[in-house]
Amino acid sequence: MLQKSHARNMTEQIIKKLSFYKIYRCKECGWRGYISTITFSWQAFKAAFVYAFLILITAYVVKALITKFM
Repeated sequence: MLQKSHARNMTEQIIKKLSFYKIYRCKECGWRGYISTITFSWQAFKAAFVYAFLILITAYVVKALITKFM
């Protein structure tokens, strides 16, 4: 069972404050380490894909307009 753990030294404090990783400890086996708090859902992935597609289309249109009028 995982439980949040406190930072033990300066390096862990910096990692904890400046990244998306949090420190956890397993009560059963004693493991202690970092786990990312970022999770991507399928809906977020689809939205990112749509935005990337729109950026590519916009870049293509802008390039076409620039080459046409230059």
